[in-house]
Amino acid sequence: MKLKLAAVLSCIVLSAAFTGGFSASAADNALGDVNGDGMVDSSDATKILMEYSALSVKGSSTLSAAQKKAADADKNGRIDASDSSLVMQYYAYLSTGKSGSLEYFSMNSRSGVSESQYRSASIDEMVRQFNKERSTFGAPPLKVLPYLCDIADIRAGELYKGFSHTRPNGTQVFDMIDERKAPFMYAAENIAMCDKNVDTAFKLWVDSPSHHNAMIRRESTHVGIGLRPDPNVNGRWYWAAVFIECGSSLSGEYIP
Repeated sequence: MKLKLAAVLSCIVLSAAFTGGFSASAADNALGDVNGDGMVDSSDATKILMEYSALSVKGSSTLSAAQKKAADADKNGRIDASDSSLVMQYYAYLSTGKSGSLEYFSMNSRSGVSESQYRSASIDEMVRQFNKERSTFGAPPLKVLPYLCDIADIRAGELYKGFSHTRPNGTQVFDMIDERKAPFMYAAENIAMCDKNVDTAFKLWVDSPSHHNAMIRRESTHVGIGLRPDPNVNGRWYWAAVFIECGSSLSGEYIP
C-alpha cells in the first residue's frame, strides 16, 4: 500500500529568516574552505590572496588540486582577489548568525543571474538544509532527483491559480509521478507561499510539525524541489517539495 501525504503552509510575511551557525563542513560545502578546517573565514581569504600572489609573481601554485577548487569561490575558473573578497563577504554574512552555502550566497550577491540559474542553486541549497536538519535526527541524506524537480516545478508554477494540493485539473501531485521513472512506496508534498529566499521557505517548513515530519522522515530517499514567482504579485514566490521513498537507485540522482 502506498502512503500519500500532503502538508500545506502559506505565509505572506517576507522577513522571516533561518538562524544557523558559522561552520561549513567539507562534507556539506568545501567551496571556500581552502585550509580544510571545516570553516570558511578570514584565514581562507588570506590563503586565496597568497595563492593569487604566487600565481601572479612566480607563475606557480602553492595549493593542492582540492584546495584550488575550494579557492575558486566564484567558480569562474580563476583564482584572484575577487575570490578572497567573496569569502570575506560570506564570512561577514555568517557572522550575523545566518546560514547557507557559499555557492548560494554568491548567487544572491551578483547581478545578471537568470531565473533558471537561481532555481538550480536554490534547489541544491534547500536540499543541503534538509539534509543538515535530517542529520540531527539520525536520518540519512535525501538525494535530489531531477525528474521529481520537474514535477515540483510544475506544481510551484500552478500554485498561484489555487494554493492547494489539488491541482487546477483536479488531480494531485502523486498522480503526476511516472512509476517507471520513480517507483515509490511513499510520497509526500510540502508547499509554501513566501518570498524566493531558501531560508524563508525552509524555516516555514521547519516550524510546522507536519512539514517538518515530511522533511525528516527517515525512510524517505529522494526529493524534488520547485520554485516559481507569482505572475500577478511582485515578490511572492511559491515553493513545492516532493518526497518519495524508493528502494532502488534512480537515474540522475545526486546529493548536493
